[in-house]
Order: sequence, then structure tokens, then C-alpha cells
Amino acid sequence: MAFDMFKLHKLSDHLESEAYEHAQWAIQSFYELELTKNEYGYEQGVEEVLNEEQINEIEAYVDEWCVPEKYHEPYTISVLNSIVDRWHEEHDVEQDEPTSWVDNLTPKSPECMSDAPAESKDDIMPDGNPRTFQVPS
Repeated sequence: MAFDMFKLHKLSDHLESEAYEHAQWAIQSFYELELTKNEYGYEQGVEEVLNEEQINEIEAYVDEWCVPEKYHEPYTISVLNSIVDRWHEEHDVEQDEPTSWVDNLTPKSPECMSDAPAESKDDIMPDGNPRTFQVPS
């Protein structure tokens, strides 16, 4: 039997939990937030006490670091995004469409890839392929 790692989802959950606690601590310390405990003894999340200006600063931080030229721990970026998303959900604030560099990875269909028939069989797309392919009969 070959070696195999088991319960990787548990490791992933643990790492995400640690990242969330660290991000919550960093946000709480930076903005000097007072978190209270609920009736069950759990501390409220930072997204419950942040204001819009603070959320915008966190979003700007994520956008600044979430580019291919810079490296930031993915768990931290993921957690910060989830905090921002939860804040927007709780405050019923519409978010703009994401405009991160990841969105630019999905190529937009150029005009020449429309369903319209090619004007001539010699039309070439920007990538060098013919606009339409003609099947020999």
C-alpha cells in the first residue's frame, strides 16, 4: 500500500480557522475594536462592529496584495474576503462586480469570435487561427 494523507479537509478547516483568528485579531488591534460576548459566551465577529470606511480599507488592502507581482498568504486573503463579504451581507450593501486581476484571466470573446459568418474564408483571428473553420465536403 502506498502512502496516503488522510483527512486533509480537517487540516484545511484548521488552517482556515487559525487564519480567521489571526485576521480578526489584526483587525481588532488595528482599529481598536471592542468585541463583546453574546448570551452564549461567544465573542462577536469583527464584521459586526466594523464601519463602511474600515471595510473599504480592508478591501483596498486585499486588492493591493492580490496581484500576481506580490505574494500574500492565500488563507489570509480568503479570510479577509469572507469578512468583507459577511459585512456586506449584514448591512445589505450591494458590492460592485469584482475587478481583481483574477477576473482578467478569463479572456473576453473578441469581436471576431461572434456567431456572424466570416466575410471571407481568409479572415484571421488575433491568435492566428481562422475566424471560421470550413469542413471539406
